[in-house]
Amino acid sequence: MNPVYSVVIPCYNEEASIAETHRRLSLVMAGMGEAYELVYVNDGSRDQTPALLDGLADGDSHVRVLHFAANRGHQAAVSAGLAPRRPPSSQTVRRVARSVLPSRFASHSTSSSLSPSGKSSHSMGTALLPT
Repeated sequence: MNPVYSVVIPCYNEEASIAETHRRLSLVMAGMGEAYELVYVNDGSRDQTPALLDGLADGDSHVRVLHFAANRGHQAAVSAGLAPRRPPSSQTVRRVARSVLPSRFASHSTSSSLSPSGKSSHSMGTALLPT
């Protein structure tokens, strides 16, 4: 799969919110009508977050999971999620699991704009970064 959108979700001790976050993100992204991936980054969680994320990956081909052995912080988790090379047309949406989809994201709010390089960029109520 060559995703058009990659959603990076840093997670630290998120066992209570992972299932609902995944359900909502999956609904929104499936509704976009484009190929996507959900990249969950376990940032050294000490609860059941790692097992829950592995279960999501086993049951959903859109899910990729990265695990840190210890907590390295939000930015390190986001950077790890962005690190794998993707096709130039791919866009990345950064989200935090605790923010379980603000209403503007859940309503499929989209727009397009041109980046400084002249390439089109899609926005869903949050910043998109070309990968």
